[in-house]
Amino acid sequence: MKKRTGLTSFYFRTIVCLVLISPLFIALKSTAQSENTRKIKTLEKEMIAAHEQKEYKKILLIGDSMLAIAPANKRVLGSCYNVAWNEFKDTVKSLAYLKLAVAQHPFDQYFLSNYSWLLLLDRQPVKALPICKKAYQFDRSSIPAIINYAHCLYLIGTKTFAEELYDEALALTTSMDAYTKTQDADYELLHKIFPYAKFDALRLQQKQKAQIALAFYQSANKLYNEFTEMNVKGKATLPAVLAKINTALTAEKKLEPLRIKRISKYLTTLGYTIYNTGQVKPAVEKYQQAIDYNLLLEDYTELGKIYYNIGVIYKAIRLLDSAYYYFDGAAYCYSLSGNKVSQAGAYTAIAEVLDINGETERALPIIRDSVLPLVEKYNAYEETIDAYIFLSNYYRNDMKEDSSNYYLEKCMETAGINTVEPRKLITVYNQLTIRAFKEKNYRKAKEYLFMTLEAIPEYEYHSLQNLQALQETGTLYYAEKNYDSAKYYFEKSIDILYIMRNTLEYEEKMTFLASNTSLFNQLALCNYQLGNKEGVFKAMEESKSLVLLEKLGGRNEDKLSIEKLQEKMKEDEVYLMTYFSKSDDIFSGKIIMAISKESTAIELLSDSTLLFNAARQPVSPYMDTIFSGFKKLWTGTPDPSISHLRRSSTLILAVYLQTELAKATASSRGLKPAELKEKELHANNAMILGSVFYEAMLKPFEKLLKDKKKIIIIPDGQLSFVPFETLVDEKGKYLTETYNISYLPSIKVAELLLKRQSTYKGTKVALIGNPVYNELSEADMEIGVRPAYRSADAFAWNTLPGTKAEIDSIRKFYKLSTTLSDVNCTEEKFKALFVNPAEKYALVHFATHGHVMDNDAGLSSVVLNQVVGKKKEDGYLTSNEIEAMKIPAQLVVLSACQTGKGLLMDGEGVQGLSSSFMVAGANSLIVSLWSVADKSTSLFMQEVYKLANKEGLSFKAAIQKVKQLFLAGKFGEEFRKPYYWAPFIYIGN
Repeated sequence: MKKRTGLTSFYFRTIVCLVLISPLFIALKSTAQSENTRKIKTLEKEMIAAHEQKEYKKILLIGDSMLAIAPANKRVLGSCYNVAWNEFKDTVKSLAYLKLAVAQHPFDQYFLSNYSWLLLLDRQPVKALPICKKAYQFDRSSIPAIINYAHCLYLIGTKTFAEELYDEALALTTSMDAYTKTQDADYELLHKIFPYAKFDALRLQQKQKAQIALAFYQSANKLYNEFTEMNVKGKATLPAVLAKINTALTAEKKLEPLRIKRISKYLTTLGYTIYNTGQVKPAVEKYQQAIDYNLLLEDYTELGKIYYNIGVIYKAIRLLDSAYYYFDGAAYCYSLSGNKVSQAGAYTAIAEVLDINGETERALPIIRDSVLPLVEKYNAYEETIDAYIFLSNYYRNDMKEDSSNYYLEKCMETAGINTVEPRKLITVYNQLTIRAFKEKNYRKAKEYLFMTLEAIPEYEYHSLQNLQALQETGTLYYAEKNYDSAKYYFEKSIDILYIMRNTLEYEEKMTFLASNTSLFNQLALCNYQLGNKEGVFKAMEESKSLVLLEKLGGRNEDKLSIEKLQEKMKEDEVYLMTYFSKSDDIFSGKIIMAISKESTAIELLSDSTLLFNAARQPVSPYMDTIFSGFKKLWTGTPDPSISHLRRSSTLILAVYLQTELAKATASSRGLKPAELKEKELHANNAMILGSVFYEAMLKPFEKLLKDKKKIIIIPDGQLSFVPFETLVDEKGKYLTETYNISYLPSIKVAELLLKRQSTYKGTKVALIGNPVYNELSEADMEIGVRPAYRSADAFAWNTLPGTKAEIDSIRKFYKLSTTLSDVNCTEEKFKALFVNPAEKYALVHFATHGHVMDNDAGLSSVVLNQVVGKKKEDGYLTSNEIEAMKIPAQLVVLSACQTGKGLLMDGEGVQGLSSSFMVAGANSLIVSLWSVADKSTSLFMQEVYKLANKEGLSFKAAIQKVKQLFLAGKFGEEFRKPYYWAPFIYIGN
């Protein structure tokens, strides 16, 4: 019985722990709680008191009362069984509790295992047999489950099958010590109860077989035990663990007969471990190899787990069709094994995939018709809560509040009478908070949030869950205009963020930091409301530098201040910092902060500021036409189906600006008068949109901008798509005609780049352009990231004849230049240039196509040669690949389409190619904001290099000068239009 002693106390310890840390008692205040829930809470208190006094009979009486209300409550069932057996050795009562537990939870391994064992001890092997068989079917990796089943078969006379099962258990054993500890006490006890069965002889026989088998498998067992010892977090690196597993797997495969289950376990462990190193394809291959072995074993539970794990991988990388396929396979395998609860879990995963893919209507019947009936029937109440929450959210989004509230009430009732785990309880409270918040009942929302905070165990204080709860509490106080309290909770959240940052692996850390930058923007808004300029500045700056600094490996602990910045500033420059990320009803304010050497000013704007004047009238006739729908969003009752547009109005405005600039371009020769008039209209529209941005963002700072020559933009959110050079002042002049414009990701990043720049003394130049773009075959399209590009309809690239003239012209200025052109413009040859990180480059220039993957910044890429035939590389130099390289260059020029765009992140602006090149080693960049014209781009770049090399201008100054030359008509009347000169911007010092 030794192997079960620790397990039997689990449920009692858990219920005591849960009740002590749970805020369910606070929930008694809620009128939504049912009478049954209130009774359960009262009885929980009494049970804790009885436990403290060691009044075990009273515990059983209280437990019986609780089970009369909630017969499926796992923790009460487990606790009562534990007391009945361990304290009273009452077999009858213990079996009664376990019988009820198995009836309520027929797929719970704990209850199945203990019930079957206790039936054996009660001399009921025939009755124990189906229970043992179930436990065996549901987990054929469990040695106790296998041996219990074997014992039952042995007792009823099916000894041949029993011996096969004993051998199956032996095949999972790796040391005599482990075998003896697990089985000796059981054999001894069974021999006393069933002396006629001769368990003592069987025990001796099994020991002898174990000694022979373990000696035969000695090498493989030794490796397995070493791997097990290493495979503990923090004890070894993943590569070391992988090496050990592979060696052990090789040893297993050399032995006959094969231990198929052991080989399968190695393969699944390899799949999991390899995936954690970031290798998706090799991980999936290992899982798929394990499938073949489990098909031989007909282990459908294990097959279900493997299919499910592969589905999780594909879901994580957003290959949703593949994820759907494997989750569906998992559901089928679980159905064959008879595990209905796990089958329901696979169905839930399918529904989640559909929901992510925007197919919520397809997900709904799966949850409603496939998941809910199963989890309700088998009392899987924690899974039931997930289903209720899905349905509640679905109906809330569908504006059906009665149905939404119905499922939320069922959710509360289920959680209340079953003392669910804290994590599940927190999920319920979050839903209650959302409902109260939507009803603008901030007092009730805060009550639920405080319950959430109470429900988080003390040992999980530094957790994402606690961070989010604190952040949501800050949000509620902000909604009530209690800015001091809001600031307090946001700062508490940030404290946890900093602590968690130091505990996470690199990839996890990047995801975590990127998803929580909004905290600093919210803190910035609090500080604005409290009149704290310094607080605004520090919060905004931290938001913009948090992720990029971490990637650059130069986390700056220095406390940056406005005063320190002003000390370093020049008299003629102004920093324009922005917080313009997507907004909601609470944090709709958009901050613009202007800092000169002498003064600081802050403005708080709303989306409507860009669209309407104080009288709520459109700022221009054009705006009245194009944003008639937007006007309704602010001035009338909005249509829920388009309410999301209100939150995206700044982004839409920026996109319209780019669109109007493009529509105003192209040759005017041969056009009809009506067509010429339309182009003129688009040109006027672009100027109007430029003036709209100017009025909202620059005009408030006219006094501060007086006599200044340089504006350094630190853009955020939607503003990352706005070419500030095209903003039009009240005199009709473009901003670039008055000021020298440049861009920075953040001030802290700029300081790091400046320090790094001083170590770069290289004079080498790499010119990459005039790529070859063939039409690719189906086989070619399957290489590397090409499937993702085909899905995005971005794989047929037109040739760029202007790029040859561009790089030929640039090459004249640099003696130490390496040119990759035509057939040499390959990804392999580019990567070969940077194998020695000690070699510094003055310049790396790309004249190719570029493409941004808006839904996956890591796949945004510079498009190099796309040619037929099997190649080592796919020709897409992705952001992920760039970040992994060392490209130490003073300047990287991306003379391609959309290279400045990327994935829009709160506070962080655009994360894509530009930030990736900085991480790889670039100190400054020239990038484009939209798809550029081949001929004008070639002219633009040739002129930039001419000014930089012949007239000695910095590249930043040269960019400014060339824009002015385009405007002045030096390259022709058509090229005066901003579309041709405005997209290229300079990022860096």
